[in-house]
Amino acid sequence: MKIRLPLLVPLVILGFFALFPCVVKANHSDTDISANLDELVGIWSSEGYGHIVAIQAGSPKQFQRYEINEASCLLVDSGALEYFHQGVTHILRNADNTRFTYMLSGNITTYAYQRLDQLPEPCRNGGTGYSADPLVNFDAFWSTFNEQYAFFEQRAMDWIAARDTWRPQLHSGSSDEDLFAVLSEMVTPLCDAHVELASDFDSFNGEINPSCWGDLLAHIFEEFQSQDQYSDPFEFFQMVFIPSVLST
Repeated sequence: MKIRLPLLVPLVILGFFALFPCVVKANHSDTDISANLDELVGIWSSEGYGHIVAIQAGSPKQFQRYEINEASCLLVDSGALEYFHQGVTHILRNADNTRFTYMLSGNITTYAYQRLDQLPEPCRNGGTGYSADPLVNFDAFWSTFNEQYAFFEQRAMDWIAARDTWRPQLHSGSSDEDLFAVLSEMVTPLCDAHVELASDFDSFNGEINPSCWGDLLAHIFEEFQSQDQYSDPFEFFQMVFIPSVLST
C-alpha cells in the first residue's frame, strides 16, 4: 500500500506504506456494484489516507481525486470515471448508499469511502493548487503525517516538536534541495523503512539510518557467526532471516 503525499512542489514526492495496520472489511449485506457505478455519483471521503473523490453525472461520467490535509487540498487525478474504474475490483456499497469500498487488483487492502454532502471548502474551485513556496510545502508534508501516520507513539516521536525544530530552518527563498534536506532530517528519527522521499535530485529511505538497525544487525551477525552452513552474510540473511519473518 502506497500513499503519495500531496506536496505542492512536483519535484518532491513522499511515499509511505503501512499507515494503518488493519484492513477495512465490507459488511456482508453490501451490494456489489462493480459493473455499474451510477450510484456513486457524489462526493466521497476516504477512511484514512486523506483522499476526496468527486464523481459527476453525465456521459461519460467524470471524477476528480483530491489529497487533503489541514494545509492544502490538491487535485491529483481526474478524467472519465472509466479511468478511475480501471484496476479496481470488489466495489461494494451499503444499503443506504452512504459508504462504498473497493480493492485494487493484486492488492490485499480494502479502501472505504463515506459520502459527503459537498466538497470541503479548500477543495472547491480546483483546490489549493501547486506552490513553489517551501513553507507551504513543509506545512503540507507535516500536516499529512500529523493526520495520517499511525506510529508516532510507537516510534517515540514528538511530531509537534519536530515541526517547531525544523520549520524555522526554511524561508520563502529556500531551495528545493534545502526543503528536501529538512524533510529528510525530520523523518529520519522515525526509523521507518516504509517512509520514503523521492525527487529529481535525491532520494531518502527511512531504513538507511544505521542507528535504527544497531541491535538487529548485531543479533543477525551473532547468529551468522554461530553457524557454518552459510559463508556469505547476505545469503544467510536471505535464507534464514527473511523466511522466519514471512512465517510469522
